[in-house]
Amino acid sequence: MTPSALMTATARHLRVLGRGATLGPDDHAILTAKYASLHAMLLEKRLVSWALTESIPTSCDEPVMRMLAAMSADEFGVAEPRYTRLIVLGALGANPASLAEKQLRAALAPAHVEGSVVTTYF
Repeated sequence: MTPSALMTATARHLRVLGRGATLGPDDHAILTAKYASLHAMLLEKRLVSWALTESIPTSCDEPVMRMLAAMSADEFGVAEPRYTRLIVLGALGANPASLAEKQLRAALAPAHVEGSVVTTYF
């Protein structure tokens, strides 16, 4: 998913953009700034494997979109109870971890190696 597509998907997830509508320049600027901030936080936590301007890997686009929506919900005036739901599902650094953070960590974790290794003692 490209960063531009992420902005559109996030606006739709926030329910501030209808189907077939295009994102206005002001809303796009807000989401772009929020995404830059989110990317920096993810980079600090080593939860990002792509540059800010690069496409987001397919396995990571949904969790990143949920995190961006959680960060932007207040800015776009999302009302309760949807606001709380967005935060619970997408907040970064929450305790316990949000669904989006768990999904992102799982997507970026090294592959699990099946089987055991025989230990040789000398």
